[in-house]
Amino acid sequence: MQLAGEEDPEEFLATGIDNIKQSKVIGLLRNALFDGTFPEGNEQLKNMLNTAQVNYKRLTDNQEILALLKALNGEFIAAGLGGDPVRMPETSNGTNLYGFDPLKIPTPSAYKSSEQAFEQLIKNYQAEHQVYPDKLAFSLWSGEAQRHMGVVEGQVLRALGLKPVWGRNGRVSYFDIIAQDQLSYPRIDVVVQVTSVYRDQFDGFMSLLADAIARLAALDDGNIIAKNTLATQLELINKGIKKQEATELAELRIFSNQPGDYGTGVTNLALDSTSWEGDGALAEQYLARLQYGYGRKGWGVSVGQGINLFGQQLKGVDAAIMSRSSNLHGMLSTDHPFEFLGGMAAAVRSVNGQSPELYISDLRQPTGRIVKAADFISEEMRARYLNPNWIKGMQGEGYAGALEILNTVNNVFGWQATAPDVIRNDQWEAMSQVFVEDKYKLGLNEWFDEQQPVAQMQIIERMAEAIRKDYWQASDQAKIALATRYAELLQEHPQHKAAIKTADFLSELVAGYGPNAGQGGNQNVVGQTLQQVTEQSSNTSSNITRLLLVLAMLGLILSGAIYQKQLNKHRIKGQ
Repeated sequence: MQLAGEEDPEEFLATGIDNIKQSKVIGLLRNALFDGTFPEGNEQLKNMLNTAQVNYKRLTDNQEILALLKALNGEFIAAGLGGDPVRMPETSNGTNLYGFDPLKIPTPSAYKSSEQAFEQLIKNYQAEHQVYPDKLAFSLWSGEAQRHMGVVEGQVLRALGLKPVWGRNGRVSYFDIIAQDQLSYPRIDVVVQVTSVYRDQFDGFMSLLADAIARLAALDDGNIIAKNTLATQLELINKGIKKQEATELAELRIFSNQPGDYGTGVTNLALDSTSWEGDGALAEQYLARLQYGYGRKGWGVSVGQGINLFGQQLKGVDAAIMSRSSNLHGMLSTDHPFEFLGGMAAAVRSVNGQSPELYISDLRQPTGRIVKAADFISEEMRARYLNPNWIKGMQGEGYAGALEILNTVNNVFGWQATAPDVIRNDQWEAMSQVFVEDKYKLGLNEWFDEQQPVAQMQIIERMAEAIRKDYWQASDQAKIALATRYAELLQEHPQHKAAIKTADFLSELVAGYGPNAGQGGNQNVVGQTLQQVTEQSSNTSSNITRLLLVLAMLGLILSGAIYQKQLNKHRIKGQ
């Protein structure tokens, strides 16, 4: 629907923020929200504005601090619905948040929605590869499941050819196997990585899924799950595992941390980039922490004996999928997306020799879509992180805004290290132009100087690491900008230390592209400069120090003598 005679909505939104602010649509919205006035003669528009008014009041009614004070005072905190406030304006704040019953995953509506998402996933893969995928990997998160209520879980079930059976209370009680002749596609094998929080909250879904996969593996109908299970079983037997144990292990498709363990260590390792070369270390770290299988005969088990079953099951994975259902968090706002989906890409590459296709199940809008991870990241960078309006917002946040920009650059590097195909060379160039060269003339260098200069130094160091590791074939313009600005910052903050390899590379960069480039010699840009002092001044200073120490000692001795004399007088009087 077009409002107030505006042009096509997509073209209108591309006209720029200033034009949008002056538009009739925003005028109508402003009148409804702040003045309570509505247009006459258009009931549909009036209803929409009424809804906007209600949602706006709910979103701006901040009860967080009041609720915190009540909690500290031991008072009751009412329960309220959690979720993404943009996607679900009825989300509350200042309340004891609840999601929903985890045993209802997936809900009937979510399973229905998963059909379109799964069909689009297969269609996208076929368009590029002209075949069906044989094996898909999914990364499941607790927060995501609570928002989309099982749409991605539904995609897992549809790949396997399973259908949930719901009880009268809405809880899922069983997964039925759909006969192959009722499916419009061959069954697709899956590997499911779940976060440790998901493991703790959605163990019911995991148990039902593990049982269904074991039943599929036992079918004698030639399905790919059974074939892959048999192949894995034979490999394990050949490596010395007993037949019964090998059979049970080969059924496992769900992997996570060891019970009680959280995280992967991939994020810290990725940013500690001078401690490794290539990406084998990242894959090894990911597989080591997430190698524990969850099935009907074992919960949180690993094979041992030098066998990583998770890596074994990732062999042959064609594509990996993760969801994004929040308008607040994308692929670069935190390090978890590259930790899990990027880590999975590195792991698959380590066992298959090539990266899988990476897809995002974009569920931020009522009508979801499947999009390549690279395209999702590209859209996010243009719309948010390289957008001058977002940068102005960060400037308004002071030092915290500077750290947010640093985190963004670090997360881009994390993706570059784990899944190189999703980050482009021109995106590094764009970040250099915006955050170092101040493309939008926002006074960024002055702002960093005032708020958090070390954050900009670390941004440049991260970019230098991208060049050093040959991720980014930087232009001469970018190298000059990085070298010049880093030399300026280091002169003002000589106490700052970069990692040794990064520091050495920056020294070369400044020598070749910095303000004194071409004047000969190697400019060391790391550490403090020691100033030579004359022997005379050193001796004078030393003599003064000795004199002061002698006087201090004499003072202490004299004070002690006086104190002892007074003490003796008191003792004599008291006898």
